[in-house]
Amino acid sequence: MKQIRLFIVTLFVTVLPMKLLGGTITKEINSSFTGNVYGIATETYSEGTLTTSEGNTWTWKEGGENVSPIIQMTEMDGWNCPSVRLRTSSFNISTDFSVPGNIQEIFCALGGNIGKVMLDFGEQLFSYNLNIADDGKLHYYAFGYSDLSLSSTNVNQCVQMTFYPKDESSDQPMYIQRINISTEVTVADGNDIISIFGDYEGYDNALPANDGEHNWYISLPADGTELEKYNTQWNDEMCVYLRATGGNSTYPKLTLTSDFPVEGKVKKVIVQVGGDIHHIYYSNPYGASYESVMADSNVPYFDEFVLDFGDGIEVNDHFSFDMYVGRNTFLKSITLVMESGTIEFSGLISTFSEWEPWDVTASFIVGLMKSKEDTPWLAFIHDTSAYVGMTTYLGTPTALPTDGGSSSSEECMVVGDYSKESAVEIELVSQFPIKGHVKKVVVRFAGHLEHLASVCQESETYENAQFAEQMVYEKDGFSDVELLYDGVTEYENAEIRITLNGYEPIFLQSITVVQDEGADTGLPHGKCGDNLEYALTELPYTVWVWDQTLGQSLEKQALKLIITGTGAMDDYDDWDNLAPWRGEYREQIGEIELPDGMTRVGTEAFDACYNAHINGLPSTILSIGSYAFSNCSALTAIDLPAGLTSLGNGAFYFCQSLTGIDLPAGITALPQETFWGCRALAEIDLTGITSLGKSVFRECRALTEVTIPASITSLPESAFEEAQGLTQVHLPNTLTEINKFAFYGCRALTQIQIPSGITAIPQGVLQNCSALQSVQL
Repeated sequence: MKQIRLFIVTLFVTVLPMKLLGGTITKEINSSFTGNVYGIATETYSEGTLTTSEGNTWTWKEGGENVSPIIQMTEMDGWNCPSVRLRTSSFNISTDFSVPGNIQEIFCALGGNIGKVMLDFGEQLFSYNLNIADDGKLHYYAFGYSDLSLSSTNVNQCVQMTFYPKDESSDQPMYIQRINISTEVTVADGNDIISIFGDYEGYDNALPANDGEHNWYISLPADGTELEKYNTQWNDEMCVYLRATGGNSTYPKLTLTSDFPVEGKVKKVIVQVGGDIHHIYYSNPYGASYESVMADSNVPYFDEFVLDFGDGIEVNDHFSFDMYVGRNTFLKSITLVMESGTIEFSGLISTFSEWEPWDVTASFIVGLMKSKEDTPWLAFIHDTSAYVGMTTYLGTPTALPTDGGSSSSEECMVVGDYSKESAVEIELVSQFPIKGHVKKVVVRFAGHLEHLASVCQESETYENAQFAEQMVYEKDGFSDVELLYDGVTEYENAEIRITLNGYEPIFLQSITVVQDEGADTGLPHGKCGDNLEYALTELPYTVWVWDQTLGQSLEKQALKLIITGTGAMDDYDDWDNLAPWRGEYREQIGEIELPDGMTRVGTEAFDACYNAHINGLPSTILSIGSYAFSNCSALTAIDLPAGLTSLGNGAFYFCQSLTGIDLPAGITALPQETFWGCRALAEIDLTGITSLGKSVFRECRALTEVTIPASITSLPESAFEEAQGLTQVHLPNTLTEINKFAFYGCRALTQIQIPSGITAIPQGVLQNCSALQSVQL
């Protein structure tokens, strides 16, 4: 296996340290202004408050002879926002709430008679010339400070903005529709919040956690529901017993609220609970709602009910959610999974230092963008009249230099004439070696860019191409745009092409090619068959992994297991012979890729790869070994190849998310435990199956109807045991034997017709079938 090394190619002017900011999250404080309240007014001074739809407020101040500005709500560019007519030379607003952490960006939507804005953070003062166009529209400005470590720990931790008119003699108002502040705040490492219950009963509706810190309160619905609560032991573990009585609902809603502050981004809520539980639910103030999977009936063990918030929701206060319970519920724990830290990247620095034109044709200009660090880019500019060269650019909104230069040291490449805004297109091609695993491209630009696109591919064969594109908007200061590829692909020698489309002039400061280290990170790789090899590589996302030592879930880098070659995979059939990717990595595997030419999936090959997904198996696969995919809990579907002829015992044992599967014609036997524990398996066609093994569909709770084909003569032991959703089963007249516990615990089964060939019904066949109304012999 080749050794893969890290190459991060960037064109930043300044060097950022590469570090993991453990326990930092980016928060956004939104202020969309909805009204004005006057406060103090004297002969020399006036102040009031601008209110927002998000609940935070800004204080405005004005001084001078004519002390009161005219502030009223009006419509501007389709938005209802404050209109400010000044009585003095400036208008000052400041936050009257605390702004935590390091300020990353301030984003504004402004219009009208605004010529300059000054931002005062106490520690530093920044001034920007805006000169907003008189076009009756709002204009958007982003002021970036991510490279300044600008901490808002000054006096009162406030942000103060002063607006100056473009024309002091004009009666045209200023419009201030929105000001959003993005800050980076620090939270504790290992910042997931876990509440475990069972040692303390508390009082009334209090729900004390065993650590005494992460306690919750329960609010009852206003329908007369009452709650009985005490500690107990259930399934050999301490928990809180909840019994809802009264009211008018079979599953009343209990609202659980933390009595500790939750600050940051919540990614998931995991409630470990058993017994008579229906589902958990959350709705945010903006109308989005999230709901867990509903239980079909009593859960006879502790199970996890999950609210998955995707990218996460921001919480800055106490957090609450709803839990719908029945008459006997056993609550063990609540886990709030929080967003982890962020990563700053840097690496090989390339600074544009020279533009060298090569050729001018009737259709485009070709030239080389040289760099001090010898990482050049070949550039194609598809407009022979466009100005191309090096310049310096003062990164202030709309204050573009009129002569191609300024007093700033922000050196960059510029394409286009300052005097016009005609369409311009730039195509860039990397002219230096790029090896290894390419993850994304980051383009840093200013100006009138509208669209970015890139392709990464093998430089000689142009194979394994990955595409990424993004619509962007005009930027008045330098800004980064990320182009994320769908996957991480290993290259011998990659070529990257980037296309930029917009209106001249466009300023290009840097390009960053972000890669990972592949095998050099210490991830295992090696042989897994006579002619098969495997390697683990990083994926551009994370998965949650249970840490047995800490007793909590941790967010870790997702991995892709890639197998290459041909032939049969090795079997891994005991504790001394585990698959080499098991160990500490198996739970991090998010994707599995198998090659065409592979003929067999080995015994226990992917056992306990809980987070793994696989879209389909190669058409060359002929057999699947015993327990090959057992405990692949995240596997929702898998396409079996038409040539498959053999399944081993428990091949899909406890694939709890598997919803359906089509059996190819070559599969005539389902051996023991094939689908035991596939709780989401809702349907399966058994046509062509001639034999079934013991416990083949045990605990398949989503199965509602099953037809046993005439080719089956014997129904094995525990075939459908605890298939709790099974309502109908059709048995053929060819059946001569039903073994013990075949339908044990099928609580939804209402009737069954026993074929005439059955002469005896052994132990437990229909035991605990509580809904069974008739048995026809």
